[in-house]
Amino acid sequence: MGEVLLKKGITPDLILSSPAKRAKKTAKKIAKKVGYSIDNIIYEKRLYEATKDDIKDCIKNVANDIDSVFLVSHNPALNDISKEFVDFNENIVTSGIVAIEFRIDRWRDLNKNSAKFLFFEYPKKHYSLM
Repeated sequence: MGEVLLKKGITPDLILSSPAKRAKKTAKKIAKKVGYSIDNIIYEKRLYEATKDDIKDCIKNVANDIDSVFLVSHNPALNDISKEFVDFNENIVTSGIVAIEFRIDRWRDLNKNSAKFLFFEYPKKHYSLM
C-alpha cells in the first residue's frame, strides 16, 4: 500500500502509529516505501485500543507545521472516525487507507465541516490473490 501512496505522490510529514506489533510492521513498511525515516515514526500508546476520541486527541496535538499525517491504528476506532468526519461507511480492512483532507490552519481545529474525503485504497483493489 506504500507503493500506492507513492504513485499518488502522497508522503507524510509525520507517521503516528499504534505500538502494536502489526501496526509497527505496517508503519515501517509504508514509511520505507514513501521515503520516510522509520526512526521518525512516533508510537502513540493511545492508538492501541483507541476510541475515535483518542484518535482525535492524537491528531489535535500534532504540531501546526506538520501538513500531512499518516495514522496507523485499529478498528473499530478508524471506522468510527472516518464515519464521523466524512460519512465513510465501509469497513476499513487491514492495510486499508482512507485519505481525508482537512482545511484547517491548526490541527486543534479539526472538525467535520473542514473534512473532505479523498480516497479509499485497500490491498485487494490493487493486488490479485495468487
